[in-house]
This record gives sequence, C-alpha cells and structure tokens, in this order.
Amino acid sequence: VSQSRYGLAKVDKDGNITAQNLTLNGDLSVAGTTTTVNASDLVVTDPMIYMGDGNQSSVLDLGIVAAFNNGTYQHSGLVRDASDNKWKLFSGVIPEPTTTIDLDSFHVFSFG
Repeated sequence: VSQSRYGLAKVDKDGNITAQNLTLNGDLSVAGTTTTVNASDLVVTDPMIYMGDGNQSSVLDLGIVAAFNNGTYQHSGLVRDASDNKWKLFSGVIPEPTTTIDLDSFHVFSFG
C-alpha cells in the first residue's frame, strides 16, 4: 500500500492496482483481450469509433450490440454482416454475440 498527497492506491502481490479516483495525462494503452468499463455514463468526444482493426479478410461482423432482458436475456443492435456485406438492424438474438452473429432466425432489417 502506498499513499501520495493525492490519496491512497493499493498494489497487490500480482501487481493489480486499486485506486479511488485516477487521472491520467497522456495516452493509455491497454493490452489484453477484454476491457470492461463500469460507468453510469460513457462520454466519447471523438466523432468516430474505430472497430475491426485487423479484420483484413472481412470475416468478422462489425457493429454495436446491446443486451436487454424483457423476460428473456437477448440482444439488439446494428451490425455489418461479413457474409453478405450488408448492414443489419436486429433484435431478439439470444445467443451471446462473438466475432459473428447468427442472424438467420431473428428479427432483422437489412440495407446496403
């Protein structure tokens, strides 16, 4: 446990850091497969969010997915389907989306 004039930060034996409030000046790079942000509000000032970096052969679906539960846990969203290169709005997808979304048997509106 270390303390600075700005407050208390804890570092455990594995190198995990816990702090009450944290301000970073400069760039932040996160290496890992999952980044989780637990926030009530997420504000992004950049007008473009870049997704799909490394999708060189266009085999991954790209988009935004939201989870909801109206008695059944499911998903809605907007995705570019890699199988036909069309953008699709969808709802009612129950399987957890991964790098592709099975849209064959769900409510889908496609365009493009």
